[in-house]
Amino acid sequence: MVRNWDDAQRAGALSAVEHLIEQPEFTPTAFERRYQDARIDDSMHSGESLLALHKVLKAFERE
Repeated sequence: MVRNWDDAQRAGALSAVEHLIEQPEFTPTAFERRYQDARIDDSMHSGESLLALHKVLKAFERE
């Protein structure tokens, strides 16, 4: 998914993920999908998937 995004999409998604995971009520849920941001996509995401997406986006940022 991320590999097909352009730099602007990756930057927007990274901003969205960082905003979500920095919230005091953020919980790294394994299965429960609680989080959504249109800058990522239209799907709901679990906390763990957002943390994984954050790692991937940071890796792309370093390329």
